Order: sequence, then C-alpha cells, then structure tokens
Amino acid sequence: AGAVTLYGGGALDLGSGGSVFGDAAAGGTLTNLNDTISGDGRIGGDGAALQLVNRAGGVIDASGPNGLAIATGATVINNGLFEATHPGGGLAIDDAVYNSGTIFADGAAVHLFGALTGTGKVEIGGGGTATLGAASSNSVEFAGAGELVLNQSAGLTGRIVGFGADDAVDLADFAAAYTAITKIAGTGAAGTLTLVTLTDADPSLAQATSATLRLFNQF
Repeated sequence: AGAVTLYGGGALDLGSGGSVFGDAAAGGTLTNLNDTISGDGRIGGDGAALQLVNRAGGVIDASGPNGLAIATGATVINNGLFEATHPGGGLAIDDAVYNSGTIFADGAAVHLFGALTGTGKVEIGGGGTATLGAASSNSVEFAGAGELVLNQSAGLTGRIVGFGADDAVDLADFAAAYTAITKIAGTGAAGTLTLVTLTDADPSLAQATSATLRLFNQF
C-alpha cells in the first residue's frame, strides 16, 4: 500500500468532480499535514480502502456546488478542520470518524453517516445543518443560526453548546406526535449542564424510546 503526505501549507483543488482513490489491490494512506483540500468530488471509493488522516494544520473544505463525498472504507481521522462552505453543495462522510478537531457546517450541510468518536466538536453556523447518522461522543456547538439533525438521538452523548432562539434540534428518529419532554434536570447555573430527556411513546413501538440532550449553560 502506498502513502501520500501533503505538507508545506499549499492547496489541492479538486475542482468540480475531482477524485482521490486508494490502490484497488492494496489500499493506501493520504495524510494532510497542513494543506487545504477544497472543491467537490470524492475522496475514496472505487472499491479500494483508503486511510484518510487530516492532521491539526490540515483543512478539507467542501467548497464546491456539487458537494464532497468521503467514502474510504476505513475510519477517518481528523485532528484539523473538515468544513462545508458552499450552500448548494455539502460534505458527506460515509465512514466512521475519529475527530479531535472540528467539523463545521458553515452555511452548508454536513452529513456524517458513521459513528463519531473522539473529543472534538461539530460546529454549526451561518444557517448550516449537521446531520449525525449514528452515535456521537463529540460536542455540538452552535456558532450562529443552524440545525442539528439526529438520526440516532439516544446515541448523542456529547454536550450541546450555544443553543439559541435561531437554532433547532431535530430528533429525526422520534415521532413528533408522540414525543414529549419527560424530565429536566440541572440548576441552570453557568458552566453546568441541563439534562433534557425526551420520550417517544409511539404505540407502534415495542417500548417507549428516550434520549437525553445535554445543554451547556453559558450564562
């Protein structure tokens, strides 16, 4: 398996529909130390595993109108910045992600289909939307208006920071007509968490389903 490392603070523009693949037989590793990868297209795919590592100084920006899809067949490692910045495009990651950096829905859509682990954060602002398709231990931080969509609501164990009047959290796997807040715990003091438990009592379910949102009190 081959390995490619990007460094020097440069830029790799995928343009419109560019692709980066691993070797079909042996896979490969792409490490971005401190460059910026931008545009739209694909990273991974074509039936070949590709280990994608974005280090602390690296930026991967879905900046094109057609979106950037990442499907490497391996856990993506991000210590730097993944972002979606074009409102007509977006960033979609099919793989599990270990994130100790930032994944930013900056006025655009980010869709994470796999589990999200690590101590990093998902940031939302500028009217962007972040969709978490599986369990997540990352915090979610609103830096302005935006929406968080949870497809596995009970799997979010990270805190939610900066939630305000212009923000929304959609528990997409809960039936709205049968969902209610069943418990609120916390003092509301600055620097603490308020735990909000919601329960879906849809009669079509074998049993009621609950999820707890951990809201960080800033003031």
